Amino acid sequence: MRKGLHVKNPAFPMASKKFAIAALTTTLLVMCTSARAGAPRDGRQFVNLSGPRTLPGAFEMLPFLLRKAWTSVIGRSGAAPLVAFDRTAMLANPSITWIGHSTFLVRMDGATFLTDPIFS
Repeated sequence: MRKGLHVKNPAFPMASKKFAIAALTTTLLVMCTSARAGAPRDGRQFVNLSGPRTLPGAFEMLPFLLRKAWTSVIGRSGAAPLVAFDRTAMLANPSITWIGHSTFLVRMDGATFLTDPIFS
């Protein structure tokens, strides 16, 4: 008979499962308690713990805005190709259109719906 780690103990798998369940339950309880605390507030008003943020001046904002305007007019390399609008193709084929961030317009089987986490 072999000694050491290869000895089978029928009670060990059950103890391991109980430990895993206890650890998971404890973790979930701690997470729920910390999530309930939420963001710092003064009544219903959000309070930034870092203090008030000063807005940048015109000499800081203007180059940023010009750079953004330039790239939106001229474009950048590596961008997705522009596809011409075709109403019949959109009606006949299923499609997913990215609106922004996590919002999509989905068309399939004659139905059109919008996925948006804010309005769900």
